Amino acid sequence: MQDGKWLGERFGEIHGVPVGTVFGAGDYQRLGRQEMMVSGFFRPFVTPEWCTPGVGCFAIIVNNDNGASQDRGDSILYAGSGGRRRGQNRTALQSFDQDWTNATNSALRLNFEAGEPVRVVRGPKLLGAHGTAESGGGFRYDGLFRVASAEMVRSPTSGLLTAMFELRKVCGGEAEGAQAGGVSA
Repeated sequence: MQDGKWLGERFGEIHGVPVGTVFGAGDYQRLGRQEMMVSGFFRPFVTPEWCTPGVGCFAIIVNNDNGASQDRGDSILYAGSGGRRRGQNRTALQSFDQDWTNATNSALRLNFEAGEPVRVVRGPKLLGAHGTAESGGGFRYDGLFRVASAEMVRSPTSGLLTAMFELRKVCGGEAEGAQAGGVSA
């Protein structure tokens, strides 16, 4: 982009990428991530969140989890990051408390405090009715969500603290704050 940022390195909608766009249709893992990265819509190739410390989180991919997150369609309970030993991925069981110093947790909390939206992308490994496996795979952009709450909760099963974020789909009128080109007002 002319401002030196990637296409998706901003809050709000991205010009030319309508809700429902599928990256890597027919694929179940790498092609969609590659297409999103090359286009600049979602730059990180491995991590499920695109965050900038001190700024916030631009987008998340809901694709697989350790069971703490819940996708209900227009609302998502999204489990934070951290609490796992080095080398373990998000699907590993949490082994110690999460905290707000984690870059992802801090960024999503900033979105909550500032009211900035997060773009939600759903993938083929997402269990339940909202994943893309049944519709041919790939990674589908499903629109803007607001971070409605950000809190540390104690897991009833492990007793460990987990950052939990409630994301709610932005309705038509709420999206008017997003300017052309994707920068929020």
